[in-house]
Amino acid sequence: MHETTPSLQDWDEKNMDADCKYAFNKFFGVSNKEADVLFKKSPLAALEDIRSMPPKPFCYYLLAFRDYLLSGDHGFLNGSDAASGYLNTIKEALENSPLVISEIMPELKASIVFLSNNQSYFDADPDIYGDFSIRAADIMQLYEKVILGHDYKSMGSQSLGSE
Repeated sequence: MHETTPSLQDWDEKNMDADCKYAFNKFFGVSNKEADVLFKKSPLAALEDIRSMPPKPFCYYLLAFRDYLLSGDHGFLNGSDAASGYLNTIKEALENSPLVISEIMPELKASIVFLSNNQSYFDADPDIYGDFSIRAADIMQLYEKVILGHDYKSMGSQSLGSE
């Protein structure tokens, strides 16, 4: 679905704000694999750029970031920031642009579960970055509520872990 590098039309150049123009200048024409260089250089800055993108580039580059994150090649100090920032970006998108991220949530779910079970792999201290398993559960609960129309908090003991 999101295998082709976003086109100029996908970027909606006429409606770009300053942040989107900045992201466009860095990412336009950049393939999934080529984006790794930008992600390695500064994962948090790259995620900030991704957050400012229109729907198709957002989906394409968030999936590219997922691939980068799961590759294990994030550099000495970037793993924890990359993983935490990725979870923040997904949660923010569910809160602010649920219809956009709903297209790719099925493709993101496995990575969210991986992060929730492998926080130490990213050297992400829970005292600094929070507990990834709790953050992931919150994301999945929000997804179920916002996208699928279920409010699991009001359903008592049911949870996403019981799928």
